[in-house]
Amino acid sequence: VLKREPNNVPVRNLLGLAKLGAGDKVGARKAYTQAIQAKRNFYPAHLNLARLDEMEGQLMRARERYLGIHKVAPTYLEAMLELARLDELRGQSAEAVKWLEKAKAARERDLRPRLALAGLYLRQGQSKPALDAAKDAQARAPDNAHALMLIAQAQQAVGNGDAAKSVLRQVVKVAAFNPALLVQAASLQIESRDLDAARYTLDKALLGEAVYAPAQAMRIRLEIQAGNIAEAERRVMQAGASIGHAESQRLTGEIRMAQ
Repeated sequence: VLKREPNNVPVRNLLGLAKLGAGDKVGARKAYTQAIQAKRNFYPAHLNLARLDEMEGQLMRARERYLGIHKVAPTYLEAMLELARLDELRGQSAEAVKWLEKAKAARERDLRPRLALAGLYLRQGQSKPALDAAKDAQARAPDNAHALMLIAQAQQAVGNGDAAKSVLRQVVKVAAFNPALLVQAASLQIESRDLDAARYTLDKALLGEAVYAPAQAMRIRLEIQAGNIAEAERRVMQAGASIGHAESQRLTGEIRMAQ
């Protein structure tokens, strides 16, 4: 494509991603730079350059790139989200919150700043603000599984276990057969000793993807925790190579210790 259209900026940017995926950081940087030279306001290439800086440990240079995008495009959401993420990584949580609040104001209908804010508060151990932020997101999208998950996590963190269980049932319903979300929900259910609900959730995850290793392993550990050793052994045998040799060995060891 680039031979026919050397100034095709999106393709040039994709070339950079492909080179990075192949481990060619120099080639990736060259492709991103060429995309920007062809179109200065093609912000995805600027973002990718900044992310490459981060990969190479140049956090402040990456931050300057994100700030440069924000300066010329103050409502460009991705730059603000990256600045918030990077500031949290640098231990500047108050600055991260400011960026997410600014992102919320810039894009009222976008859930991402609200979800990111709830997640940040949870990681900081601020359960009540996390709950408020998650509810704010869910009010705009009542059946959004990620918002509901954050509400459940926050409810559990503030000690409201019954409310968390109720919300997790909603998560399981709206997550369809998304195995990653269902495993996350099951983990919270196991944490609150709601084992029957966790069984149902993990079985649903495995209906969606029968060899999803995290769900298989968690389902086996649930039976070990419940003292159902024969069922745990049966499931290890049934899973076979799909959970990987190392995980199978760990689970077998856990079963032996439980016995």
